[in-house]
Amino acid sequence: MQASSIDAGSPVPSSAVRSDGLAYGFGVAPTDVEIGIRESLGSRDDRWSVRASLETEGWEISLTHPASAGLIIETGTVVEREAVEIGSRIIAGSTEIDIASAAPPLEHPDLLLGLRTVAKAFDWESREVRAVAFLLFENGLLTLDETAWLAGYDGVDASMRPQSPHG
Repeated sequence: MQASSIDAGSPVPSSAVRSDGLAYGFGVAPTDVEIGIRESLGSRDDRWSVRASLETEGWEISLTHPASAGLIIETGTVVEREAVEIGSRIIAGSTEIDIASAAPPLEHPDLLLGLRTVAKAFDWESREVRAVAFLLFENGLLTLDETAWLAGYDGVDASMRPQSPHG
């Protein structure tokens, strides 16, 4: 049986989660791999969901976030400690973790993810991302916070700081 964690995005109400991490009547608890990966996220873990499952080829770690297409890490090991070490090393080198963690609360997640996907697929520079983000903002399709985040954190040469359309 595979274990899975209960997090803020879970359909399990927080009142159903016991102090030991199990959900009353649901029988699921975070795996040691999930706990270790969540610890490696540190202060950036607030909106990341972490799932780990033991597959034929080893532990598979899935990280999802409202501002990201997510990450899947295939560790290639069945040893939990090694899976956490591999996952933590990959997370430490991933700019996607920092980009998504810096995102404001999103009112237009589908539009933002779509634009991020196109920017990544075509290796857009930050000025191209900024131009489209500002155009969407000027037409009322993105909030100011979404625009500043997208314009500053996306693109191959992104500054990794918000860029307001107001200068």
